[in-house]
Amino acid sequence: YQRRVREALTFNIPGLGAMHFNATFVIGAILMLVMFAIQHRGIASTASAQKVLAIIVLVPLFLVGIVPIVTGQIDYSNVTNLMPPAAAYSPEEGTWNIGGWTLFLGGLYIAAWSTYGFETAVCYTRELKNPKTDTFRAIFYSGLLCCVFFFLVPFSFQGVLGHAGMLAPGIVDGTGIAEALGNMVGGGKVVTRTLR
Repeated sequence: YQRRVREALTFNIPGLGAMHFNATFVIGAILMLVMFAIQHRGIASTASAQKVLAIIVLVPLFLVGIVPIVTGQIDYSNVTNLMPPAAAYSPEEGTWNIGGWTLFLGGLYIAAWSTYGFETAVCYTRELKNPKTDTFRAIFYSGLLCCVFFFLVPFSFQGVLGHAGMLAPGIVDGTGIAEALGNMVGGGKVVTRTLR
């Protein structure tokens, strides 16, 4: 399966690469302008838009995590007695030695991107109606969301796909994740396209 992208204009930027004016560029530019317009209207408007966007993103992610559990698609042998791989992307099981712990802690480091939610809660403390209680609530619920999603989605993903499925080329390079997620929730092409 190969996509054809029609380009209206392409030119080279010395030292940086090529600039492509195509549908991806136009969609990206429109999204950036929409975000700028929302933020330009003030913090209250931005906060409301952020709530809507968070719901749009988190509800499908929650469904991807919970549907396989409810429908019984989890193979529990895929999520018990886990061992780190012998090397990154290796199908052989490794051991819990320095290399294994390095891979595990590297995964946790990648998960640290969730700290942006905590940082935002702290940065806007002065903007909250009641900073004394609202700051704690914002940090607590950010942490709770992280715990739920960082357990639920990987658990379902590993439980359905297993070790071999997690090492499939489309999963490793990211091109087959939407299809795998769509299959996990029993969705058709529309659901898969939406997750992509």
